[in-house]
Amino acid sequence: MFELLLQNYETYVYPVAYFGSLAVVGFWEVFYPRRKLSASVLVRWVSAGCLTVINTLLFRFGLPLLGIPFAIWLAQRGIGLFNTIDTPLWLAVLLSFWLLDLSRWFQHWLLHRVPILWLLHRTHHIDHDYDFTTGLRFHPGETLFTASAQILVIALLGAPVEAVILSEIVLVIFAFLGHGNLMIPLGVDRVLRLFIVTPDVHRVHHSAIAAETNANFGGIVTWWDRLFGTYRDQPEGGHEGMVIGLNEFRDPKHLKLHWILANPFLSAEDVAADGPDRLAPSARPAGANAVSSK
Repeated sequence: MFELLLQNYETYVYPVAYFGSLAVVGFWEVFYPRRKLSASVLVRWVSAGCLTVINTLLFRFGLPLLGIPFAIWLAQRGIGLFNTIDTPLWLAVLLSFWLLDLSRWFQHWLLHRVPILWLLHRTHHIDHDYDFTTGLRFHPGETLFTASAQILVIALLGAPVEAVILSEIVLVIFAFLGHGNLMIPLGVDRVLRLFIVTPDVHRVHHSAIAAETNANFGGIVTWWDRLFGTYRDQPEGGHEGMVIGLNEFRDPKHLKLHWILANPFLSAEDVAADGPDRLAPSARPAGANAVSSK
């Protein structure tokens, strides 16, 4: 059974998970949106779509050993923790899955704390709205960083291929679900957020207020943020009234693809040129403050 899953993973399994979750969240947003969108849907969606194509090509041709092929290669050579110690497969899969998720939390934390990484990551935060396309808005430079970090973690763990498959499928589902502009009954959300990252949980992370931008780093579960003290329950301005994005980048031009790709190379002077009224230091995340102080 697993061999059949592995053989059809790229052809059927992952595409079904990817486009299936995209379709479900997309339709949900149409009929039960949480917030009204303020920016041009066409510009945002075109930019997100082009970034997806660029990042997909980067994964496919720039990092051919990523993920599943790499896990198989490690297993064949006995490299990594779980390939060298005698561990039941179910336990190795379970531990690898959660350690991979914890490593992604830590990577996300680093993206906000290390100035050069923040320059790459802020592309994900300049969106003026919050819907499933926000989950596609990643600079190719950030993609290279996170993919390389994930390769390192998989190598250190010797993560079983089953764990990598499970991790990739769950991650892509939550990438769309967590960024969805979805109306979920508040009582249901209160229960779900005890365990998983709901759209209301992660939306706080996309606030223009620094304390909120630097919170809720988790992508699948809320446990890591609760454990490390970075969990924030609700946005200060409420979900309908909160400002999404970064105050430094309110000009609509920053939603266009060429400006998104150029964003990491914009200096504080370039940003200020958009207009002094657009700068709000109190609303910048720690990474942005570190960069702007150079």
